[in-house]
Amino acid sequence: MSNIFELPSGNLFPHHVSQKTWDYARGSDSIHLKDGNNVYSFKGELGQNESLLRRIQDKLPDQLSEYPNHGKVQVHRSDPSSIYFTLKEKGESLTFTLRHVGGNKWKAIPKLPKERAQKTLLATEKIGNKPAPRPLKQASKLGGKQVKKR
Repeated sequence: MSNIFELPSGNLFPHHVSQKTWDYARGSDSIHLKDGNNVYSFKGELGQNESLLRRIQDKLPDQLSEYPNHGKVQVHRSDPSSIYFTLKEKGESLTFTLRHVGGNKWKAIPKLPKERAQKTLLATEKIGNKPAPRPLKQASKLGGKQVKKR
């Protein structure tokens, strides 16, 4: 991974450990996040699977009105090399992590909806036709001994 502080262009995400509300604008193959002062622009699609985005020339705040989809985005946390956020679009909440992978490349990692995540978990719990063994209770709660959950 290349040094995040040596990006060819654009602003770095600010460091936030508490939630903030930003604005976003989204086109067919781009997303632009605005923290109030700066706009962070990416080319590529946010979808149900991981995808690669490319950081592009940041737009000016008044240029965001040209995009068809606008709204508020809840930024849960951010630092110069990643951002974790939820945006509402068409009545759906979509949560993503954008993580810097090198140069102008960023990976978009969607958070699975609870229903889909549970189905994925159930599918991976089965070994053949038998359910997976139950995990052991934490040893610290049982005076150092491990016993099976009942």
